[in-house]
Amino acid sequence: MSINHINNIVVSFFKAHCIFIKDYSVIGLDIVISDRVFIQTQFRGFKTMGKFTLTSSNITLEGSVLKAVSKTTAQEDVQTSIDLNDYIENIDGTLTWTKGGNFKATSRNIKVESSSGNTILRAESQKANGSSWVDASLNLDEKITNNEGTLKYDG
Repeated sequence: MSINHINNIVVSFFKAHCIFIKDYSVIGLDIVISDRVFIQTQFRGFKTMGKFTLTSSNITLEGSVLKAVSKTTAQEDVQTSIDLNDYIENIDGTLTWTKGGNFKATSRNIKVESSSGNTILRAESQKANGSSWVDASLNLDEKITNNEGTLKYDG
């Protein structure tokens, strides 16, 4: 059995049995194995899939612009921002992910809050009837990612 074949088996097992693989896209993975067990795993880098909150701090909102200090794989802090108005829409009082969304036009009292390790966008959003407003929220960690210190929409 070749080393490449063994590595493919180990990587398949690793992806199937490690829950965080759902949250991270592996850029480089070195696996050191003996003939019986995993000895060590080392990541050479990663891109978070959503979950920007895990690698960001000083998260604020100015208008519809999300700002943060985000880490690179070299652990450098980078000031970064993204305009959420380009990716979120208000549909009858519900905030949803949509490119070109323009939620800000029909939302007020817009803010971000931290909750259970996630960053939540909260707003009062106008219903389609135009006369009533409802509380709306959206988990920004679903689609906003930290890609080497830059906030990006991953949709």
